[in-house]
Amino acid sequence: MTRKKRKKNEPLIIIGFVLFIISFITTLYFATRPKNRIEYYGQVFEFRRDIRMAKNIPVYDNCSINNVIFSPAVKRINIVFYANDSYKNYIALEAIELTYKLNSAMILHGYQPKITSKSVFNITSFSELNNTPYEFNILIVSPDLTDETKVVCNSNTAIIEGKDLVGLDLATIKFILTALGIQA
Repeated sequence: MTRKKRKKNEPLIIIGFVLFIISFITTLYFATRPKNRIEYYGQVFEFRRDIRMAKNIPVYDNCSINNVIFSPAVKRINIVFYANDSYKNYIALEAIELTYKLNSAMILHGYQPKITSKSVFNITSFSELNNTPYEFNILIVSPDLTDETKVVCNSNTAIIEGKDLVGLDLATIKFILTALGIQA
C-alpha cells in the first residue's frame, strides 16, 4: 500500500473503531441491566426482580399451564395460599401480582374468568381444594413449609414454592412467564 492510500483509509479505520467501541459499550450496558419488564400483546408487565433470574427455576408442567389458564372451559381461577403469620403479607403480595397479571393477560385474549384469592389452613391434601374441570387452583406455599424453589402443575392445580422470599418471588415470576408462554 502506498502512503497516499494509507492516509485515505485512516479516517475510515478510526470511524470503524469508534463505531465498534460504541456498539460494544451499548451492548454491555443493556446486557447487564436488570430485565424486570416484558411486553405482552402491547401490555407492559413489570416485576420486582430481574426475570432472567427465574430462568433456572424448575417447572414440572404436567398439565400445560399455558393451555389450562387460557382454556375457555376454565371459568374460575383460585389463588390459594397456605402461610403462617410471618409470611402472610408477602404471600398476599404474590397473590396480588398473580391476580393482576393473569387477569390482564386473559382480558387481552378475550377471556373473563373470575380470579379469587383465599387463605387456607390445615389442608392435608389437594382434594380439599375445589377440583372441578371449570376451576384452576394456584397454591402458593410459604417458605417455612418447603425447602425447594419450583413450580409444579398437575391436573388443575399449580403449586408455587420458594425456599425463601427471593425464591418464592422468582417461582411466581416463572409461573407467570410459563402461563403467558414466555421463555425467561
